Amino acid sequence: MTFIASFDRRAFRLASLTIAGVALLSACDADRSIAPNRAAPDSASLALMPSTSLTGTLVIAVVDWAKNPAEYTGAFFLLSKPGMNDLEVRDNYQDLRDSDLAIGTIRVRGLVAGEYTVCQQSPPEHYVMVFAPCKTIMVLAGKTSHLEFINYQTARLVWRVVDMWQNTIDGGTFSGTDANGQTFQIADNGAYDLDDRSGRVEIDAVPGNFELCQVSLPAGYVLPAGQTLSCWTRWMSNGSSAAIPDMLIHPEYSARWRLRLNGLVDYPDGIGAAVFEVKGLGANGAFSKYVYDNGADDVDGVLGEFATILPAAGNYSVCQVTASNGYKLPTPACMRVTVTFGAPALVGWFFNMEI
Repeated sequence: MTFIASFDRRAFRLASLTIAGVALLSACDADRSIAPNRAAPDSASLALMPSTSLTGTLVIAVVDWAKNPAEYTGAFFLLSKPGMNDLEVRDNYQDLRDSDLAIGTIRVRGLVAGEYTVCQQSPPEHYVMVFAPCKTIMVLAGKTSHLEFINYQTARLVWRVVDMWQNTIDGGTFSGTDANGQTFQIADNGAYDLDDRSGRVEIDAVPGNFELCQVSLPAGYVLPAGQTLSCWTRWMSNGSSAAIPDMLIHPEYSARWRLRLNGLVDYPDGIGAAVFEVKGLGANGAFSKYVYDNGADDVDGVLGEFATILPAAGNYSVCQVTASNGYKLPTPACMRVTVTFGAPALVGWFFNMEI
C-alpha cells in the first residue's frame, strides 16, 4: 500500500513538470511573432527598388567615316548627369575610367542609371571632329549602352620610295609646305611620318594645297638617268588621302640576271635554290660573294630572277655554282658584265637543262 502511494506522487510530479514546460515554451513563443519562410522578391518588389541600387556600363566607339575604329589614342569625353559631378574619360587611360584597352573603344563601368550627356572634347591624334560633339543616352541599371562618334582622319599625303624590284628603301628626306605657308622637314620614320614601315611615308597637314619636294636620297642610291630631285603639289582634304607616284631610285652599283629551266620554262618553286658566285675582276679582284635565289643578297624577290648590289663600277664574273634539283649547270656556267654608276647592269640569261 505504501509503495502504491509513493508511485502516484512521483507520477503526479512528472506530470506537473511536463505541464510547466509546455507553459514555459508557450510563454517564450508569445514574446515573438511567427514569420513565414523567406522567399526571393517577386518582380513587383524589384520594380519598386530605386534604380540607383544597380549601375550600368557605357561603351563609346570612335570611328572614321567608313566605320573603322580610330587608329590612335587621345579621344577625350565629358559625361554629365544632373545631380553628379562631370566625369572625364579618355581612350586607353585606365585612370580616366576606360576599362577597354582597344584603341577607339572606351568602356565606362559603374555608372549610376539615368540619362547622360556625352560631349567629345578632343579627337584622337591625327583625327578631327566634323560632327556635333554632344549626344545624350540613357544608361540602364545592369545593362550596357552604346554610343558612336565619327571623327575624320586629318588630310593625308602618302608615297613610297622604291627600287626597280619594288623593294621599299628607307632613308629619304623631304620638305613639305602646307596651305598656311608653313614648311617643315620630313624624314622616313621621322617625327612627321605616320607609317613606321621603311620606304613608306604618310603625313597629315591642314586642308588645302600642299607641296612636297625631295631633298635627299637614301645612302647608296641615285635617281635614274635624266631625272632630278622633284616636287609635287596635291590638294589635301580631311578624311581622304592624296598620293604621289612611287619615287624610283637605283642602287649606285648593281647587276641582274635570269635563270630558266628547259628553255623558257619559268623557274618553279620547291626544286631547290640555285646559287651563283659573283667575283670582281681587275681592280675589283678582291671582291667575291655568293647569291642564293631569294636569299639575303638577292634583292629581286621573284624566283629565278636575280639582282645584287655591288661595291663599285668595273668588271665582274657571274658563275652558276649550284643547279636546282634534277637539273645541270649551263655550259659555259659563267658570264661577264660591266657595271656602271646608277644603272643596274644586265648580265643575261642562264639556262639549266634536265639531267
